[in-house]
Amino acid sequence: MREIGEKTLQFNGCQIKTRWDDKLDTVIVEEMDGTPIPSSTAFSFVYPAFFGES
Repeated sequence: MREIGEKTLQFNGCQIKTRWDDKLDTVIVEEMDGTPIPSSTAFSFVYPAFFGES
């Protein structure tokens, strides 16, 4: 994700935005209106398993 920067995807029937945060050195998951979705940093490690290296 650090290299991609930001990606919009479908999750549970909704569009969400994932983006890399350099200050926190982690992925931030948000609704399209910017509302944060609580998540775990483990997401960034499993992302390639579900979505490939895109």
